[in-house]
Amino acid sequence: MDLRNRMEDADVSPLPFQYTNINDRNRSVAFVAQDEKALSERWKLDLGLRFDESRFGHGFVSPRAALIYQRSDWTYKFLYGRGFRDPSAFQVYYTDGLTAIGNPNLRPESSNTFEVDVERRLGKRVNVQASAYGYQMHNFLEGLLLPDELLQYQNTGTVNAEGIELEINGRPLSWLEATASYTVERARDNSPGNILANSPNELAKLRFAIRTAAPARSADESLLSLTRLPARSRRS
Repeated sequence: MDLRNRMEDADVSPLPFQYTNINDRNRSVAFVAQDEKALSERWKLDLGLRFDESRFGHGFVSPRAALIYQRSDWTYKFLYGRGFRDPSAFQVYYTDGLTAIGNPNLRPESSNTFEVDVERRLGKRVNVQASAYGYQMHNFLEGLLLPDELLQYQNTGTVNAEGIELEINGRPLSWLEATASYTVERARDNSPGNILANSPNELAKLRFAIRTAAPARSADESLLSLTRLPARSRRS
């Protein structure tokens, strides 16, 4: 993939003045491998590996693994995933001399996630699921105010989090899908107080979807969607 980061900030009135003008090219490439193996009638193993490389980022290897046990209406999943997020072009380049300054030395955030899921089918229309998970994020990207009051994004350290989630989903009517979930999570960083700011301790979700046409048949769920992405949290 070939992208160009184009950012411009300027005043046109009362006097024309340009604060910043960024025109930087970025190229990225990714390679993905995935395999699924039936260990027995009830056990299945999914393995995946992805490699990413970009011009202003770093090469990163993201393994995925899912061990799945299925018996009658019960399904058990043991999941592991390693992921990353490159800093954005804004965080790396944007400098206007008034509010923000870029940081070309930023490193990608990375995370290791472990999760255990238990799923139960109730009849033909309803599923319930309980999940327990934990993740550790390294090189956490955070916006900090410098002594000159300019905002700069920096890699600030490590974030640890653990949580549990309960979910019920199903199709009460042929044209209606519904999902309700409740999550309790504790996220900590290495700041005083040790509690990650802007990260909710409890979260409830309710979603409805109405089908207006017959859905297309989809392939089996990809391994890459089995692993949980860490919550995006930011300090103000």
